[in-house]
Amino acid sequence: MTGTDGDAGGARGGFAGQTVVVVGGSAGIGLETARQVGAAGGELVLVARDAGRLQRAADELNPLSTAVFDARDVERLERFITELPGERAGGDGTAAVSVRTHGPQAAEHCQCRVAASDS
Repeated sequence: MTGTDGDAGGARGGFAGQTVVVVGGSAGIGLETARQVGAAGGELVLVARDAGRLQRAADELNPLSTAVFDARDVERLERFITELPGERAGGDGTAAVSVRTHGPQAAEHCQCRVAASDS
């Protein structure tokens, strides 16, 4: 994950001022994605199934928040997305959410922008 200038932390293409929700952010590609987003100035919300690994990732990355659940549970994932509070949203009041899972019981891929509620 690099900016247009080839530098993950570069001024162009960075994540400064954005909140990024990383599902599967405690290990593997998800953890590396979270590291790159953090290095590029993004604020993180990490989601993972394993509480221990999620805590280790949180200790390293200092996210805004974390949530422990299995993203293959589509109803739980939808509830999580709709309950994202405004302080997790970016400067324009939205948070970008990209869900990508794999395996035989994978949830459908989705990408959306979540607007913060006025409540």
